[in-house]
Amino acid sequence: MQFGDNGAVISNAPSTTPRLPAMGAPRAPGLFGRPNRYIKRNKLACIVTAWTAMILVSLSALFMAWMMSLFSFIRNGSLNIEAGFGAGFGESYAGLSLALSLSLFNFVLFPFIVPVTWAAISQTVGRLVHRGITAHRRYIRTMMMAGAFLVGSVCLAFALVDWFAGTGAYRGYALSALVSFAGPATFTGAVAGALAGFVNGIVFLIILRPRSQLEGVAEQTADAF
Repeated sequence: MQFGDNGAVISNAPSTTPRLPAMGAPRAPGLFGRPNRYIKRNKLACIVTAWTAMILVSLSALFMAWMMSLFSFIRNGSLNIEAGFGAGFGESYAGLSLALSLSLFNFVLFPFIVPVTWAAISQTVGRLVHRGITAHRRYIRTMMMAGAFLVGSVCLAFALVDWFAGTGAYRGYALSALVSFAGPATFTGAVAGALAGFVNGIVFLIILRPRSQLEGVAEQTADAF
């Protein structure tokens, strides 16, 4: 509608200016019929955190190695982690060292790590905002779970390959020894991934700001996955 002098109507034609959808408003369902909303910066947050995850995993491994060396020094007066944890730590120390090394130098495989991490984040943490979830703890918890699963799985895979290929310092086929080697490797990688996920979840929230985008939208309580 257009108006002339003194407010006289000169056209009843509808306005051609498109109206942008409100942030957080529902839109057509996504893949597998999952709920979708109009959200800003979600893809950006997923891409950025896929890169920062790689850096944070390295820093987490460095922090863990420093803490274990400090514990060893306090307990035994030596920075040698294996000596600090006592005798009989053979296979476990080998698995722990493998996980720390993989986590610390994970950026070497960034052409594979970044796309996989991006896919995992976008389909887990990135879906929370489309479900109408604004609780920050859900984003951080889901990011920690994703980080623990990804890094722990990679460490377990490398531990199994290293063991059965017979290239490790503690090689053999005894099940108990294999568990002593692969178990600490998986656990150490999962801890490094969870620590990195905690910080990465905060980075994700800083970029996305879900509460401001979903203001006035009822929070849903569906699972993250």
